[in-house]
Amino acid sequence: MNQFLLESLAAVTGVSNGWKLQLVGGGRRSSAVHDVDYLVGHESDDSLLVGLVGRLYSSMVAAGRVVAEDEGFCRVQRDRMPTYKEKARMDVLLGRFDSNHQMDHYDHLWCIHVSPAGRRRRWDLMFIPSSYWAMAVVGWSGSKQYLRFMRQHAGNCGMKARMDVLLGRFDSNHQMDHYDHLWCIHVSPAGRRRRWDLMF
Repeated sequence: MNQFLLESLAAVTGVSNGWKLQLVGGGRRSSAVHDVDYLVGHESDDSLLVGLVGRLYSSMVAAGRVVAEDEGFCRVQRDRMPTYKEKARMDVLLGRFDSNHQMDHYDHLWCIHVSPAGRRRRWDLMFIPSSYWAMAVVGWSGSKQYLRFMRQHAGNCGMKARMDVLLGRFDSNHQMDHYDHLWCIHVSPAGRRRRWDLMF
């Protein structure tokens, strides 16, 4: 799956190096899941993400590796990233925070992937700018209870955490820095399934 996705990204952008794929969701927590969730980004050029989701979807449908929108489940959200990034920047500047914020504002592709053997499985691909990558990995890896505790702990530290960003006087693109800044212990994704494993 990873190889096909990387090859598809290279084919539609002409750039083969620097792509980042991160398995998240229940799959990263070693849970049995019906779908596969990936974060997609680029190490150094966020401009490659603009307009990418539509071109990637068309390419994979043409290759017969994704079920077309009119033939089955598919949701394509495109070209909202530039406006979302500006909204998030203003939220930080004005001190606004929405605790129910979800990362659905990013460009994404929710579709049915078809393997070479014909097996079908749901894919959720979220396209994430590099400046949001670290906290997005934390947020999308979950679990819901883990994130609830993290938001509460961040509030106790005078910060606000949401699925894609830690709001406060802090800026880092390294996942472990977010844990250090919150003075909390990193719990591996596989260890986030039971409530008593999540105490800070």
